[in-house]
Amino acid sequence: MDKAIRKSLQQYAQVFYDGRQKNINEADTVMYLTRFFTDVLGYDLFSEITKEFQIRDRYWAAAGLVDTSLR
Repeated sequence: MDKAIRKSLQQYAQVFYDGRQKNINEADTVMYLTRFFTDVLGYDLFSEITKEFQIRDRYWAAAGLVDTSLR
């Protein structure tokens, strides 16, 4: 694994752990995930990530573009 990716994963693992310990709310969780998707996975914030995405009769707080479809 690339050293830069490993370092980013370690940093975000701590961020997610701290968030869990603080019992962060849904909005903060989505913010953490959005930053992770952009910083570590390279997603484009404006064209590949959306919030409040509906799948059937349920709404999801966040969704990302994978192979040209939101998931």
